Amino acid sequence: MSATDPTYPFLPIMCILASVLLLSVLLNGFIRQNWNTSVAFLCFWLLVDNIINAVNAIAWSDKFTVKFYIYCDIATHLQVISGVAQPMTTLLLTRRLFLIASLRSVELDSKAARRWNMAVEWALGLVVPLVAGGPIYYAIQSQRFQVLEVFGCQYAVSNNALGFSILFLSLVLAPLISVTIYYPKIVWVFYLHGRDVDRFLRSNNSVSRLNYFRVLALASIDILVTLPVNSTILILTLWWTIRGVGRLPFYPGWDTIHSDWAPVSASYEDMRALPGELAPWYVTCWSAPVLAFITFALFGLTADARASYCRGFCAIARRFGWDPTRRRRERSARSALGSIQFGVQATDISPDVGVRTNPSFAGLTRDTVAQDTDSASASADAERKMGESEHECAPRVSTEHGHAEPHALEEGSTVASRVAA
Repeated sequence: MSATDPTYPFLPIMCILASVLLLSVLLNGFIRQNWNTSVAFLCFWLLVDNIINAVNAIAWSDKFTVKFYIYCDIATHLQVISGVAQPMTTLLLTRRLFLIASLRSVELDSKAARRWNMAVEWALGLVVPLVAGGPIYYAIQSQRFQVLEVFGCQYAVSNNALGFSILFLSLVLAPLISVTIYYPKIVWVFYLHGRDVDRFLRSNNSVSRLNYFRVLALASIDILVTLPVNSTILILTLWWTIRGVGRLPFYPGWDTIHSDWAPVSASYEDMRALPGELAPWYVTCWSAPVLAFITFALFGLTADARASYCRGFCAIARRFGWDPTRRRRERSARSALGSIQFGVQATDISPDVGVRTNPSFAGLTRDTVAQDTDSASASADAERKMGESEHECAPRVSTEHGHAEPHALEEGSTVASRVAA
């Protein structure tokens, strides 16, 4: 059976890719131990949103049957928690930017100030969303969940004034505070004290200038996406609810809301028949991967992040017996050997002997032995010649008759007579 959505499977593919990219950003921060709490919270809740959207788009691509009850219970509560947490992380980002723009160090000096700052970040990034997605959502939950064709299981809020007020406070109030309180102060400080802020960023080790503008860009884009989207969805839902139901009661009561609590479903054709019903769901599903790609572009493509990805890939490749850096190391070794230059001795030319060059390493032993043999024979010839000369100078005595030769006797008598005289 073919998918109902004409763009299928583009949405689940983009959600899966966004999930992988966000997971790489989180793992990179965990390995490097370089955390920005607000950015980490935003990446985590965007990761949860993209995983749920991918599963919903695949499981209910061509049907709207109610199934996977446990998964839908968990997914709908996580959707509410994530929808509240993302505006809270935007508020945390603008708050930190305001502290830096006010020429204050992010690393607070006193221990009490650091504890207070950590308590505020964890309260807004985790505790408040959990409370909103738990007891507060249960108080205004009209059905267990609702299954929409193409979009999967979604949360269901009762049509009353209390429910819309809670949605407004959780989805619109946080980015509205960021836009009206913190953001004007950041722009005003930069306008009046731009050089001082720039000098502070260059001299302060708590945050770099480039990271500051990355966080500023992420907060600005998140505000531009979150605030208009949430406000548009809330206004359209309230408008069509009032047109269909009339005057909204403030709160009909606990028993009335939870009396008919079974899951409900709706087909794609039923939603398309209602004006303004499909557009909010498409915007909600596509806002998560768009913000994920923007976050990865700002924090997942830095030089440190790319180096971490390369080290991780090489470590995984070595597990499977392939070393990507082996060729590079061999190439470096060859280039190092090629840079070494050996000296070459000059050629000796003799008119009598001919051309004689230095012996190579292959014939070194043979030539050395030949030279030693020549020198030994020359020494023996010299000793023999010296012996012959001494023998010629010595008096010759006849060993055959036991007498000296006459010439030798005459010389001896002549010398004796001279001595006697």
